[in-house]
Parts: sequence; structure tokens; C-alpha cells
Amino acid sequence: MIIRFSIICLIFCLFLTGCEYFHVYQPPVQQGNIISDKSVARLRPGMSKVAVTTIMGSPVIVNTFDDNRFNYVYEYYERGRKIQFRRVIVQFRNAKVVRIIRR
Repeated sequence: MIIRFSIICLIFCLFLTGCEYFHVYQPPVQQGNIISDKSVARLRPGMSKVAVTTIMGSPVIVNTFDDNRFNYVYEYYERGRKIQFRRVIVQFRNAKVVRIIRR
């Protein structure tokens, strides 16, 4: 009786751990704008917002209080860990690019 109870408790504990020990497949996850070096290299001071949007796409983060800044963010996760992170900030003055920040 005690052995049967112990086996049942052991099996129950294994179920509580879930898939922690079995390393179930987790698909890679991409979030945000895909930022390539080629597209960032095409950005130049003096470009219009439409030209930047054509090259980079719509910004992921839109600040409703400051329309003179586009934030492009890209994150890549593999097996639940962040593998790659890129960020590009494009600042405008009078609807023209004045500064490009790469992080």
C-alpha cells in the first residue's frame, strides 16, 4: 500500500514539473520590424517621413505626443531566450530626417 502511494506521488510530481525536463520544441519568435543593415544604410538626413516609411516600414512604437521620432525595434527569441535585439531611432525636424541612431 505504501509503495503504491509512493509511486502515485512520484508520478504526480513528474506531471507537476510539466515539460521542464523534456525540452519541448519552442519555435523561434521574431517581433517588431526586421531591421537589415542594407535598409538602414539607405537612410539619409533630409529624407521625408514617407521615404523612411517606404524603406523601413511603419514604426513599431508610435509616440502620440512626439510625431518627430520613429522607433524601429526588432527582437529575435530562440528557445525562450533573446538572441538578437536591434533598435533604430529616426528623428525628424520639419518632417525631414535630422538624426539616425542605431543601437
